[in-house]
Amino acid sequence: MQVPLALLCNVSFEHIKHWLQSERSYEVGVTLFEKHAKDPARAAFFRKGESTLRRSMLIDAMVKLHAELSAPPTPEAHAEKLMKTITTDAEFDNLPETVRQLISRVKELYKIGQAKKAKLFLMADKRERGIVANEIRDGDEEASRLLEQIDYAKKHGKLPEQTTLDSELDQLTAAELLNHRNLLQQKRSRAKKSGKMELVAELTAQLEVVYRKIDEDAI
Repeated sequence: MQVPLALLCNVSFEHIKHWLQSERSYEVGVTLFEKHAKDPARAAFFRKGESTLRRSMLIDAMVKLHAELSAPPTPEAHAEKLMKTITTDAEFDNLPETVRQLISRVKELYKIGQAKKAKLFLMADKRERGIVANEIRDGDEEASRLLEQIDYAKKHGKLPEQTTLDSELDQLTAAELLNHRNLLQQKRSRAKKSGKMELVAELTAQLEVVYRKIDEDAI
């Protein structure tokens, strides 16, 4: 079973905290630093053996590492981690500008979502919490739809076609537009269950146009 990253960070934090509060064994400190700091060059320096200078530098390094592990990750840090799971730098450079813009939008949505989630825990008013929770959900749903399109583009080098859909939607009434949205959502749900991910991406692209049209009509 894979251990959650947050739990691993807590374990690292507690081990280093215990070391700093104990007799600070040099060998144990070097082992902890080597395991949790991910700094091979400095670890190799400490591995040369204990001296007054190296011991002092190790303690300073462990105090800094303890502070880094105890600080909550920022929304920006979360977003950067997410980007690494979406696409490599090489893949990003080879994608069309339209797809790069989608990736940037996902990154923006994730940063906003993380900031709102942090804010949510500080809010006492139930109604305000509900509003922010809905905003977080809407942002997550938009990011999910965009990720499906990005995945399609990574495989095919382009986004799913949206050729005549705008003009077709212009002919629909508000009620018909909502019905069309519901139909597309049902089709996409069935496609997901069947594992037809290319069809999922195409339906998602169509849904994005429908959502935009609904928003325009609501203005």
